[in-house]
Amino acid sequence: MRFLLLALTLMSVPSALAAEHGLDEAIVSIAKATGLSHQFGSRCGIDAGLLRRHKAKFEVEANAANATLPAGQAVDVNGEFQVGADEGNRFYDSVGDASHRAMLCQQFTVQITQMVSSPGVLTLPTRGMPPR
Repeated sequence: MRFLLLALTLMSVPSALAAEHGLDEAIVSIAKATGLSHQFGSRCGIDAGLLRRHKAKFEVEANAANATLPAGQAVDVNGEFQVGADEGNRFYDSVGDASHRAMLCQQFTVQITQMVSSPGVLTLPTRGMPPR
């Protein structure tokens, strides 16, 4: 259960970061959380098409948000995504109980599906916020 709480908490952090620390840190946080959920979902066997749409939506949003940052503050979106993906692998490997893993896979499927069908994550909390 603590793993599920960690994963769900990671997805709520970007809005708070954008409000408190700035768009660049929100992009980093979203990239890591997206990488984690994408990789965990991949290991669960989530539909490859859904995962492609999930990553593509993230990349479009992250690159658009990144383009609004002042020169020199751009985030390495792919690098941060990979950091999250590596964490997703470690997270998946750490869940030894098959029933717990199945529950987490189900939660990640729901979460990824919602993210694909919802408005942009990076555009909502940062609208009207000046970049740091």
